[in-house]
Amino acid sequence: MQFSRAFMLERGAARDARYDGRFLVCVRSTGIYCRPSCKAKSPKPENVVHCQTPAQAEAMGFRACRRCRPDDFHAGRDRDRDALLAATAALRAAPGECSGATAFAARVGCGATKLTDLCRRHFHATPADVVVAARLAFARDRLATTRSSVLDVGLDAGFASSSAFHDNFRAHSGTTPREYRRLLQNRSFALTLPAGFPVADCLHWLSRTPDSACERRIGDTLHLALLLDGRPAVLSLQFTAALLRCRVQTVRAPSPLAMRSAHATVVRLLNLAGDPRPARAVLAADARLLPLLRRRPGLRVFQHQSPFACLLWAILGQQVHLRLAAALRAAVVRAAGQPIGDLIAHPDAAAVAALDAAELRAMHCSRQKTDCLLAAAAAVADGTLDFTTLAAGSAASAASRLQALPGIGPWSSQYVLLRGLGFADALPAGDAALALAMQQLFALPQRPDAAVQQRLAAPFAPHRGLFTFHLWHALADTAVPDSGARIRKNARPRATTIIAS
Repeated sequence: MQFSRAFMLERGAARDARYDGRFLVCVRSTGIYCRPSCKAKSPKPENVVHCQTPAQAEAMGFRACRRCRPDDFHAGRDRDRDALLAATAALRAAPGECSGATAFAARVGCGATKLTDLCRRHFHATPADVVVAARLAFARDRLATTRSSVLDVGLDAGFASSSAFHDNFRAHSGTTPREYRRLLQNRSFALTLPAGFPVADCLHWLSRTPDSACERRIGDTLHLALLLDGRPAVLSLQFTAALLRCRVQTVRAPSPLAMRSAHATVVRLLNLAGDPRPARAVLAADARLLPLLRRRPGLRVFQHQSPFACLLWAILGQQVHLRLAAALRAAVVRAAGQPIGDLIAHPDAAAVAALDAAELRAMHCSRQKTDCLLAAAAAVADGTLDFTTLAAGSAASAASRLQALPGIGPWSSQYVLLRGLGFADALPAGDAALALAMQQLFALPQRPDAAVQQRLAAPFAPHRGLFTFHLWHALADTAVPDSGARIRKNARPRATTIIAS
């Protein structure tokens, strides 16, 4: 599309990043060409000419701006991102060799301020968060695969003391390092919930599809059917005011790897590692959000049981009502999942990819959804789409990779980033419920489109995920907890007849 000179001058003056890659701003007085979003001082209009590509700009005698690097942008290169990812990979491989955020910045080759900006942009986290997460992942692996003492594991992971290791591990995992190692050899374990954890909201959100074939809520207990170490299992979660009692039920005794997966699933479902307090401080700056924050002070972004489960839900939920999406999901689970007692374990990507298109169409899945689901499942099954790699990399790269799949647009990709991969600043703009909630919150005359949603949510970065979750809850029934659920302190584990254990 050809833009008028007046339009390009206007978008350049507004530093509009949406037009990066669509035209370049060449400044005669400096001999430099830039992206429209460049934050350098705005040139005088009479000194500006425009072109479309770096080759055109360089043929006219201009050189690339060293600040916004338009040549790298047009070539798909991002030197800062690549340096960050390389340094982060080294950090995760040997966290004990990195003393903290300052040393991390030195590895990236930048200062503390720029590192903070890079981590927020690509990981939706602070540098300190990235360092701690790397240390804890390293420690969990060592606890599970070696006989090293707990103290040695903590020191090797980079923690300065036993108490620092213990406190960080418990805060992010709900258990101590010693208890974590012990749970790998058992069927059950208990996790300490953070102070103020929203038990009722969590139960309501994780069981909001009552006809689900792979989840069932009985009072204050949620039974979740899933695959652990490749075998069907039921993970039972009994909530009390301060503890979560977890039990894995399988036909055979669960392996240590299955128990490790069970713990990781619980941590991701409840988002135990996602402390909502920094986000609340940002959201509270807008007085219109204060009633929502007061109503649900401990709310956090609850996750799906796996990234693939989230992707499946996102695809089935495109352009349809929640009830139809839930019915489609239940049908897919019944067709591709493995029975376990009177539940059905959520299928993996290979099982979904093996479904016949005609079978999905018979479930009232549209042709477009059918094609999208089968293509996405096949990409996950053959490793073309690797969720572990996406979660460890840049949010922008993950979104681009997801949107390369047929039928996956910005809404679906951002939803998967938010509730499947745990990127805290993801915003599923274009969501109908989010549009309605924004219309009510900001007293708008009409529902905002995706672009307006992006603009309205911008002040809440880098915590737009929790902003979204609060607005979604604002539309939900206020009668939570529901179904007569009663959360009791120190309740005894309730027996279940889901399967024989």
